Amino acid sequence: MNVIIDLTPEEVACLEAIAGKEGVAPSEYAGRLVRNNLLLQSPEPIGTANENGETDPLNKAIARMTHRSPEEKAEVRAHALATYPPRRPLPPGKTFSDVVSGKWPGDETDEQVNAALEELS
Repeated sequence: MNVIIDLTPEEVACLEAIAGKEGVAPSEYAGRLVRNNLLLQSPEPIGTANENGETDPLNKAIARMTHRSPEEKAEVRAHALATYPPRRPLPPGKTFSDVVSGKWPGDETDEQVNAALEELS
């Protein structure tokens, strides 16, 4: 079954970019989004009804979290970093991944690391 969905040019560009990162056609990615969203609308509510008669707050929260815009994600990230500052600040111009990926926190040799692991065993 084919369905026509009206999207703005910006929404189309976003859909194409995300689908490209996933390695699928935009139509396939859009289908996944629809199917996943429909699964969130479970016929058996997980939560209980609130005073307005709305149900399934868990699925609504999941849907809100998984459908954030890049701006919303950046806002949440900024809030988390402000609320939970890192124990050690990152060097200027470095990301967490730059500092951690493929590196030990100190200048230990392989032998020192192996000795420490043997001590823990």
